[in-house]
Amino acid sequence: MAEGKKEYQTGDLISINRGPYHHWALFWKHDNGKDYVAHVSGGTTHGKQIQSEFKVDELQKVVNGSPFSVNEELTHLKPRSPEEIGKVIQNTIGQKISYDPLGNNCQHIASNIRFGQRKSPEGDKGIKVLNQNLDRFGKEMDHFSGFGTEKFN
Repeated sequence: MAEGKKEYQTGDLISINRGPYHHWALFWKHDNGKDYVAHVSGGTTHGKQIQSEFKVDELQKVVNGSPFSVNEELTHLKPRSPEEIGKVIQNTIGQKISYDPLGNNCQHIASNIRFGQRKSPEGDKGIKVLNQNLDRFGKEMDHFSGFGTEKFN
């Protein structure tokens, strides 16, 4: 969807195409002629953990020229009311989020706020591909499982 073609509603899932992945945000509100979204942003690594923050930014700053649209991939789920979504967003702003690209990514966070359920078809696909590759690797390594255990006389 091209920007400006739709009146966004609080809680709309905004999918921003970043090439190999999508960044996910929730439309929050329209204020002083600008649209604002709530999303997980930034990240600092603490050991093996990535800490991000849930914040509000102008839609155009988050999009930064990337294609974006309202995503309706999870329409089989019942959304919370816009008022309830707005309250959850307000209460979540500024919270630190333990970010995991496959298990707790921006789509998980956005869907949890919109639907009360952590869902990420994009993350699920990543896990499936990773598991397939690990399975393939394991089968290849089975060929070497006896290597180094033979006895030499």
